[in-house]
Amino acid sequence: MQEILTAQAREMIRANPLFSNLDEEQMDELLGIMYEEKVSVGVNVVQEGEPGDTVYIIRAGRAEVLKEDDNGEYHHIAMLKPGDVIGEISLIDKRPRSATVRAVEDTKLISLNVDELYKHSKPEVSLVSILKVNFATTLSHNIRKLNTRTVVKLKDQLKRSQKQIFLGQYIFALMTLVSLYILSMSVFNSLVPLRSSTAYLSVPVIILFAIAFYQIISKSQFNMRTFGLTLDGWRFSVMDSLLLTVGVMMPVIMLAKILFIFFMPSMVEAPLFFYEGMLAGLNEKEIFLIIIAFFCYAPLVEFMARGVCQTSFMMFLTHKNRRWQAILLAAMFFSLSHSHISVLLALATFALGIFWGWLYTRHTTLIGVMLSHLLLGYFGLFIVGFDF
Repeated sequence: MQEILTAQAREMIRANPLFSNLDEEQMDELLGIMYEEKVSVGVNVVQEGEPGDTVYIIRAGRAEVLKEDDNGEYHHIAMLKPGDVIGEISLIDKRPRSATVRAVEDTKLISLNVDELYKHSKPEVSLVSILKVNFATTLSHNIRKLNTRTVVKLKDQLKRSQKQIFLGQYIFALMTLVSLYILSMSVFNSLVPLRSSTAYLSVPVIILFAIAFYQIISKSQFNMRTFGLTLDGWRFSVMDSLLLTVGVMMPVIMLAKILFIFFMPSMVEAPLFFYEGMLAGLNEKEIFLIIIAFFCYAPLVEFMARGVCQTSFMMFLTHKNRRWQAILLAAMFFSLSHSHISVLLALATFALGIFWGWLYTRHTTLIGVMLSHLLLGYFGLFIVGFDF
């Protein structure tokens, strides 16, 4: 509902820079077409996209400027206070509103209808007047572009904030779970000093930890594809992994076995293949159960080490070498999870972790790196054989 201007409102208009340089006759004419309005809290003063036919001045109260993105979400741009002008660009180009302005408390406004203003305006054709209009039009277009760029920047800041929140949750969970895993394995290994029993226990423990990590990423507002849980590109991933695993890494493992035979006293007389090593003293049933446990264990470890750990570090590190930093960090955590068995095994898994981390960066899915882990683990433990 429009009301006649009060004396206080008239003084506010006279003091506003938007209406400076007007003589008394022009000011009186302007005041004659301006009115006061009241807007309740939560009501939109102007709506983005609607015709820009009115200019407002806040006389009392506050209102916020909101910009809508492509997903229909509103982003806070600015807070307006008494004396601030709303929709002044409409005086220049009369295009649809570039943003929404919403009252955050009961607000009093002074309104000026743009069409009514033009009816009371005398045409000016001087060169200076034309240039002023051109400059103002250019400025209004730049302001509209600035609003859009501001929303893009705000969305980027929001994404970074979401990542930081997820990182905090993840780092806490990671340190807690890895510590608990190493502690539980070490305690159990000291109570029952039989590696086969430790292997059996590892599977249910690692399943529980994998579920915990899955719960964390499912609530992180990132899709599962981000963490490699996708079938996209699985054919290339499988072929690439097979080629590098069989053609490069298996010969490297054989070379490592030869070096162990030459330099480790406990393996001086060991054969190149089918050496019992860590499996010494176990019967066929126990070995079979360990193989089954390994085939359950390896994919879950890759999900946590590469899918969750390495991916998260890649997202949050900012250094130009962040890819290799993420690979090394993930490999270190992966290595720590084997430290309860032996230092040599931890070092070996660290080296393999670097390879699997690099391999994962070549793919969009965890399928290839999981396959490589299964093949190399089986080849190293059950075909070549090591004594760690």
